[in-house]
Amino acid sequence: MKKISNKILYIIAALAAFLLVISAFASERPIGFPDVPASSCYYDAVTYFAGKGVVSGQEDGQFHPDDILTSDEWSGILDSIHPSFPRPSSTPSPISSASVYQSIWAMSGEKTYAVKEYGFDSDLDAGTTAMVVTGLIHKDDVRHPTVTRGEALRLLYEVVVKKSVAVPSSLADCFSISIAEDCDADSEQLVRSILAKFPNNQLALMLAYKYSVSVLSKLPEDSAGHTERLGYVDEGQHIIYLKESGISQALAHEVGHVIEACNVSYSKTWELNKMEGSAAVSLMGKYVGKNANEFIAESTRYFIENAGNETAMTTMQKSMPKTYEHLTSVMNADPILNESQFLTLVYGD
Repeated sequence: MKKISNKILYIIAALAAFLLVISAFASERPIGFPDVPASSCYYDAVTYFAGKGVVSGQEDGQFHPDDILTSDEWSGILDSIHPSFPRPSSTPSPISSASVYQSIWAMSGEKTYAVKEYGFDSDLDAGTTAMVVTGLIHKDDVRHPTVTRGEALRLLYEVVVKKSVAVPSSLADCFSISIAEDCDADSEQLVRSILAKFPNNQLALMLAYKYSVSVLSKLPEDSAGHTERLGYVDEGQHIIYLKESGISQALAHEVGHVIEACNVSYSKTWELNKMEGSAAVSLMGKYVGKNANEFIAESTRYFIENAGNETAMTTMQKSMPKTYEHLTSVMNADPILNESQFLTLVYGD
């Protein structure tokens, strides 16, 4: 009797193991579609989610990756992979690209930035901006009102499955930098080392998708005919131009101008200059007293270059307390939304 019981138990165990294997294969069955070949940028995502049963093809056996994603489809996808996650109303109509980007970014587990308060266009949401900065979508595509089935799955696959999101830790990680052929290639490292002194991720996200840095051996003269300048900002093209020999002196100053152009400090600049402009001239020289724009740019340069110099920072704090307080807030503040706040921002109360 004992032998029969052991044999029965063995058979049961073997059958259980076999069923587990079959179940595993069934849950991740490879599924292919004629219109999503292995060479397609959507192939990995579509085959993965189709194999999991999250998505399926159409009646003709094709997947149609270039069809516009609908709210019904997106709600079904969210139900399958994240049942407790908030979702937009289910309708047959197309879902906005912004809603898709917001949902995917929230699922990344990364912190989200209150970008509207820091210079972004009012209709460019936090999720979209973060995905541009991390390279998941191109900045020229953010105005598309809808997203295709294939693109939505590609982004979802990158963020949720591959977990390939990398939020930049400083400006040095996300500025596009170009060095003219007649300049020293080491100039790029110098530019990045200075940008790395700007500590706040908020600034990285704010500036990266808007501005790039271009180093030239010689800068063109300005509108007044001056040729001695070391750098300038082209706000129309969103480029910081630097003279190769003036990178160390000019870069932090020009980034100060960019912060001003992005309206981080615009509302305070005139008031600060009026209150502490004279003290700034005494501390940094007469150029800082040229106007309110140069005041904030040169104050930014001083603040960044002397960040590790306790004596210099104490001097600035005593002679320009309001400006020091403002720059400390801009550089070191943590205006980051937690996940709960972000979901409220995206989906409402």
